[in-house]
Amino acid sequence: MTAPQLADLLDPTVQYGDFRDQLAREGWCVVPGVLSKERCDEVISQMQGWLESFGLGYDRNDPSTWKEEKLPISYRGGLYNQVCL
Repeated sequence: MTAPQLADLLDPTVQYGDFRDQLAREGWCVVPGVLSKERCDEVISQMQGWLESFGLGYDRNDPSTWKEEKLPISYRGGLYNQVCL
């Protein structure tokens, strides 16, 4: 038996008034204040470097390359499973 996902434990008919509403609705959420701006910038830079490492033409400094064909195959709108930075 597998453990239930947090989103499955939330009642979608209840309005929680916080991040849980988005989590129940979308299956993901942003929780403000978890990372400092500096740490967030560091992780974004690491993620961009990871995307550039595939050699598909993605360039963090060139918005014209921010297209699906320049990115590795992702799950559910740009989510990458089992990736650790």
